[in-house]
Amino acid sequence: MSELDITGLSNIKISVHTDADGIYSGVLLSYAIEVETVLFPERFGDTVIGDSIPDIILDQVPVDSNYTGIVIDHHPHHPRERKYRLIYDTVPTGLIVYNILKDRIPERHRWKVVGSLVGDGQPELIPVEIWRQYPILLEEVGSIVDRRDLIFYRSPVWSLLSSPVNSACRCNMEEIAFKIVRDARDPYDIIFDPALQACKKRVEEEMSRIIKQFKPIDLGYYIYWEFDSELKLTGYLASRAESIYKKTAIVVNRKRKILSIRGVLSDLLKEYLSSKYSIGGHSGYSGGYLREDQDTRILLEDLRELQYKIRRGDI
Repeated sequence: MSELDITGLSNIKISVHTDADGIYSGVLLSYAIEVETVLFPERFGDTVIGDSIPDIILDQVPVDSNYTGIVIDHHPHHPRERKYRLIYDTVPTGLIVYNILKDRIPERHRWKVVGSLVGDGQPELIPVEIWRQYPILLEEVGSIVDRRDLIFYRSPVWSLLSSPVNSACRCNMEEIAFKIVRDARDPYDIIFDPALQACKKRVEEEMSRIIKQFKPIDLGYYIYWEFDSELKLTGYLASRAESIYKKTAIVVNRKRKILSIRGVLSDLLKEYLSSKYSIGGHSGYSGGYLREDQDTRILLEDLRELQYKIRRGDI
């Protein structure tokens, strides 16, 4: 599909994945075409959000292949038989939008593609012209921690653009994050924004509570961890668990019926569970949902059964 299929649209509704790539993708798109409404789906790929059906879905695979709008995305497993028009590439969605609509995005806002790429863990894809045009991205932000002796940390500006936005999304404040990113004049407007900083603090406090109250279970090949929270923290906790244990982690928020998987065996786990549970995503990074009638005890038994099959060589 060409750029011309998009640029003629006006007064449209867009749906964005509620993470940094999704938010930055939607913001970049909103500079290039006339966006009337931005929707934030509760579940990945929802094609009906409240009473609205989006004209364009960004950074998601629609759950309904009969959806007839436009999809701009980089996730695998789009169905061959579909009614929607797909603009697809293997790079993060923000870079897809940037590549096809760059000339229509005001130059003062093009640096925001960096937030998308950092959010999806691929900063090496930041376009060369962005480094040339925005040297501010190579400045460093320092922080001082008082632990007996003062400890000084510093991080390049480019690396700090996704975390505040992801924190807002985890706190169910996607709309605020979208507005802050869209209005930002430079990266510091995002990095130091008080509302986003408050979200980061709330996430840190909730993480601390969960870590104290809920304990992971080591199943052998997998780490299983379940908890209850109003915040969207499964992906964050799964990445933490995978990093600490060096094993594939599956983390479930029982309250929100959401799960996330991180690690090298995620595709095997996704394949084994997909006939029973709603799971999708990238290799190494998957997520999904439990139905209201699905219990985490049953999920845990399914994971144990998978362990046995791996050991017996039956899978």
